[in-house]
Amino acid sequence: MQHTKHFPALDGLRGIAAFCVFLGHLELGKYLHPPHFELAVDFFFLLSGFVVAHAYEEKLKCGMSFSTFAQIRLVRLYPLILLGLSVGAIILSTRALLGHDLSFILRGSLAWLLALVMIPTPLLEYTVGEAAFPFNVPSWSLSAELISNAFYALFVRHLTDRVLAFVVAGSAILVLIFGVDGGPTFSTTHIGFVRVMFSFPAGIALYRLFRMGWLEYFKAPFLVIVALLLVTFCLPRGQLSWLVDDVSVLVTFPVIVAAGANIPMSGARKRISLFLGQLSYPLYILHHPLIKPFANVTRVYQLTGSLFVCWTVLEIVTIVSFSLAAMKFYDEPLRKILSRQLLRRDDQVVHAS
Repeated sequence: MQHTKHFPALDGLRGIAAFCVFLGHLELGKYLHPPHFELAVDFFFLLSGFVVAHAYEEKLKCGMSFSTFAQIRLVRLYPLILLGLSVGAIILSTRALLGHDLSFILRGSLAWLLALVMIPTPLLEYTVGEAAFPFNVPSWSLSAELISNAFYALFVRHLTDRVLAFVVAGSAILVLIFGVDGGPTFSTTHIGFVRVMFSFPAGIALYRLFRMGWLEYFKAPFLVIVALLLVTFCLPRGQLSWLVDDVSVLVTFPVIVAAGANIPMSGARKRISLFLGQLSYPLYILHHPLIKPFANVTRVYQLTGSLFVCWTVLEIVTIVSFSLAAMKFYDEPLRKILSRQLLRRDDQVVHAS
């Protein structure tokens, strides 16, 4: 099986899932949101395992140090984490100051410092509910992903196919026991780790199966896979929601990734999919704090009807535009600078040795 630099269909699916999360968090989401949109996070974990294994497994086994891998992943993820944290801090601090909430200064400062190093906190429960990362709620999933990345890099040489199968099977049992309804709040942090403990290793396993050619029979048209993903997110909630969640995470998403990895793309469809994949992370990590001011205006002025629709359209355009601008004028240039510095430092180490 030949390695490919990109899996454009998977990029497109990631972008679609990110938009589902974004729409689900809007005030509009009360009326039109996909009922199971939060499962997109499990899909992201699965994709991450697949893509990280594709990009780094052989390199790690052939001598890439943990330090180098960690720096590469931080360069990839942390600039936008920091931007989302900063935007959220500005918005919450402004609201606290306008409300003369002086206690926010101490608690907020400490919560911000903990968020800088991706540590969840209950310090601001009185302000934003039970969010484990109060300045930017989606940061909980990045915290879980960075931890899973670190364990993978540390133990990949011992992660034989048999050990990986044991990890996936054991974590699948944990999913069945604890479910996947949790992670964003401080009290459900443990469930967030259960979610990443299954999906990230499952993505690694899928990549190894793909590399060996065992997934070549998982084929379907791209639009069919997109439809399956959207149907999964849009299934109604009810007494059997837990079953929908478990089947989606344990069965449906792996099938979608397996089929998506085998879809060849070219032309405009490939360019669109790659663009959606690029935009998915900025949109996911930046949208939540930006929603708050729009939601406050909606509640204060009790917007309804055509005014509410127009305001929501403005909200969508503003947040997507901000995410795109952050990607093009902040994240990509900063990552290039940091990557060059990392490469220069590695060259110096090589020459010194």
